[in-house]
Amino acid sequence: MRRSAPIDRGIPMNDPAPVKIWNDYERPHADLREFLSRIERAGELLTIPGANWNLEMGTLAEAVNERPNSPAVLFQDVPGYPRGFRVLSGSTNSMRRLAITLGFPVPAHPLDVVRAYRDRMKSHRSIPPRVVREGPILENVLREDKVDVLRFPVPFLHALDGGRYIGTDDLVITRDPEDNWVNCGTYRVMVHDAKRVGVWMSPGKPAPCSCPAATILCSFSQAATSCASGFPNTITRAGTAENRSRW
Repeated sequence: MRRSAPIDRGIPMNDPAPVKIWNDYERPHADLREFLSRIERAGELLTIPGANWNLEMGTLAEAVNERPNSPAVLFQDVPGYPRGFRVLSGSTNSMRRLAITLGFPVPAHPLDVVRAYRDRMKSHRSIPPRVVREGPILENVLREDKVDVLRFPVPFLHALDGGRYIGTDDLVITRDPEDNWVNCGTYRVMVHDAKRVGVWMSPGKPAPCSCPAATILCSFSQAATSCASGFPNTITRAGTAENRSRW
C-alpha cells in the first residue's frame, strides 16, 4: 500500500494551484532586465562582447538574423564605453520571444502566436494609464548642459545610413497641440550630435508635429509592439499596451 502525503491543514484541499498561463511565469516582466533574464533562460539570447558600434554591431546582427530561429543579440563590453552600457538587437524577432513578450503559450508554429493575438484582441479593453511620481526611470536624470546622447554606444548599423540610429524599437510620445490627444508611436530616431536627434515620422501616420515630444529608447517590448500598431487617434496606446500584455 502506498502512503499518502501528509495533509497541510492550513491549505484548503480543493484550492486550485496557481495557473501559469505562459511558461514559468504568471505576470509580465517588470523591466528590460527581467525580460533579458527570461529570454536567456529560454535559450533565446546570444551575448557578444567587444563589438564596436561602428558597423561591427550591424554586421553581426545581420549575420545572426539570417539564421533560422535566430536569438536576440546582446552586445556588451563595447570598446570606449563604461562597463554595463549595452545594446540589444532583435528583441522580438522570433515567434518564441514574441510569445514571451506578450504572455502567450509557447508556440509550436508561428501561426500559434497569430491565433493567440487574435483571440486576445477579441476581448481587448483599454486600461487607463496611471500617473506616478517615482519609479526606476527617474533614478538617473541628466538635464540641460549634462545631456549627451553619445554617452551611449549608439550603433552605426549600415555603411549607407545617414548616421547612428538611437531609436528603432522605441516609443515616441507626442501631444496634439490642438486636440490634446496623446500619441505613442515607433519612429526612427537618428543622432545628429550630442544634444540633437532627428525623428522620421512617416507621412500619413498619426503623429502631430511642431509639438513637445518624449522618446523612450529602452522600453518594454510589449509597449513598443502596441505603439507600432494602428489604432484610432481616440485610443491611448499606453492603455492598449497594458492590456495586450496582461496575464
